[in-house]
Amino acid sequence: MTTLTIKVNNRTKKGKQLLYLIGKLASDSNLLTIEKTPNAETLEAMKEAEQGNGKEYASIDELFRDLGI
Repeated sequence: MTTLTIKVNNRTKKGKQLLYLIGKLASDSNLLTIEKTPNAETLEAMKEAEQGNGKEYASIDELFRDLGI
């Protein structure tokens, strides 16, 4: 099986249509397999969390205060 990585602008009509088509093909047959991988920013955040460099909050209210919400 060949592996391809594609980037689709899912904010456009054609991008949404393409993603829908790919999803249908993947669900209706074994022709395609979709593997979701995190982007670089998410991978970096996961790495920081694993190293214990994140913040812990006692409550959701404390988190919202820190975010300024």
